[in-house]
Amino acid sequence: MKLVYLVFAVNSCYCKVVDEPPEGVVIDVEKRTWRYKHAIHKQDELIGHARHLGHHRSGVIGVYDSDDTTQLSAMVHSALGSQRDHLHAD
Repeated sequence: MKLVYLVFAVNSCYCKVVDEPPEGVVIDVEKRTWRYKHAIHKQDELIGHARHLGHHRSGVIGVYDSDDTTQLSAMVHSALGSQRDHLHAD
């Protein structure tokens, strides 16, 4: 399993993929879950799924296994969704 992290860029109008765990990300490899400690709603998410963003525009969006094409497809949808949420936030 090779994890990648979808995060908001410095300019929160964009997001990017990084291969180093961002600060505040906790991974449980056995359970295949992740958690973002800086999120308001601190809950475990399955690897391959995005967290609920609401109106938040910073931090980690999701954690994905880059060896799994289904998860990479989900990451693209999460990236598009994070931008769509931003465009319709007002």
